[in-house]
Amino acid sequence: MIDFDTRAERILDAAEDLLVNHGYERTSGEEITRRAGVGAGTLYLHWKRLELLFHTVILREVVRVHQEQIRLIRRDPREALLHRFTRANFMIVTGRPLANALTTADGELLGRLAVARPSVDYRTTSRQVTTRHLDLLRGNGLLRADVDRDTQAYTLDAATSGFLRVRDAAAVTAPPGRAQRADLLAALVRRAFEPPDEPDPRAVEDVAHRLLAVVTEAAEAHEHNRRSLMLTRT
Repeated sequence: MIDFDTRAERILDAAEDLLVNHGYERTSGEEITRRAGVGAGTLYLHWKRLELLFHTVILREVVRVHQEQIRLIRRDPREALLHRFTRANFMIVTGRPLANALTTADGELLGRLAVARPSVDYRTTSRQVTTRHLDLLRGNGLLRADVDRDTQAYTLDAATSGFLRVRDAAAVTAPPGRAQRADLLAALVRRAFEPPDEPDPRAVEDVAHRLLAVVTEAAEAHEHNRRSLMLTRT
């Protein structure tokens, strides 16, 4: 017998695949259950409404992005430096179609999911992670202090959004590839936000340790939220 969680994850996998390939407005519950290989009524044993299923898909994707961030920082504390964290996050997001759609608020793919609750909560948490990260870096002398934190947060978001959205440019005959774009973004962030001197390894270790806690907290909150959207088996 297939257990409850395994069956639910199979439905989530089917919903994510259809969402990415066809978009929210063109994906039906019938198509999801057919792709997942479950009965027509099984979906609603796990979720009250189809929209809640898609919100669960979104939250699961956000958790996976955070898990990859955690893995990279644990492997090398220097990934907590702003330019490296930004580069890594760019590579993570652009390598995952759903994460990319979420980050760029792709209304064509996400439909009303792009603005509807409860998926909006992940954006709030993302902003909180960014501001806490900037505060940690500033407190350890790893970020320029001649610009206030909120201005830095805005500029970082604008730069990252631009690199995510603009792939071709009129003046460029051979647009850079994904990894090169990530390198260009990292170089821009390093020049604009970080002091010119080499970072103090002890400061880097401290930021990495604290940032791991911040990102882990965010991942756990999203995992709790995604579980809360699912009906409890009785």
